[in-house]
Amino acid sequence: MRTFFRVLGILIMVFTGGCSLFFVTAGGFSGVDFLGTALLVGGVPFAVGLVIFLLARPND
Repeated sequence: MRTFFRVLGILIMVFTGGCSLFFVTAGGFSGVDFLGTALLVGGVPFAVGLVIFLLARPND
């Protein structure tokens, strides 16, 4: 079960982080307001994925 949640957390981080980087670096969308919005929309799910991943780690 932990493996499932670790993989789920990694997938959430990869997709939200990748999509955020794509939208931030996309041409024509250069603006401070857009940068903040893209990081907020992509950063919060990335943090949730990171928390899921860290909670699913074995207690070493």
